[in-house]
Amino acid sequence: MMNPKTKKVILLTLISLLIAAAVASYFYNKGPVDVSDEKGIAVEAAVLYQEYINDTAIAGSKYGGKIVEVSGEIQEVRKTSEQERVVLLKSGVEGAYINCSMQAGNEVLPESGKVVIKGICDGILLDDDLGIPGDVIVKRSVIKN
Repeated sequence: MMNPKTKKVILLTLISLLIAAAVASYFYNKGPVDVSDEKGIAVEAAVLYQEYINDTAIAGSKYGGKIVEVSGEIQEVRKTSEQERVVLLKSGVEGAYINCSMQAGNEVLPESGKVVIKGICDGILLDDDLGIPGDVIVKRSVIKN
């Protein structure tokens, strides 16, 4: 026969495991955030880029993994080898862009001009060894209406 203290420990452990399993199941089944329905942090493309260049850690804590609404001028619209559409916004630095991977859809993308693109900021990709300026990555993007 178990003593009452051991029974309580086992019971609390089982309850904790059940709660952890319920929370994990909720987040697993929740699915990704619909970027188009969420409010984002409004920022100009050149400002976003400059903040990442000035201090990657601070910019990462401010924007990383969060929804941003980046306003700027389109440099180019292209497709990747996987046929994913990408909009490059001018950053104010030659050869560096705000690289916005667009969500799959039939949305018509402008080829030039000013736009506001909303997506999840994924940080900056730098390559100091090659001396190439990096791009700030914004994924799952949509054109803001």
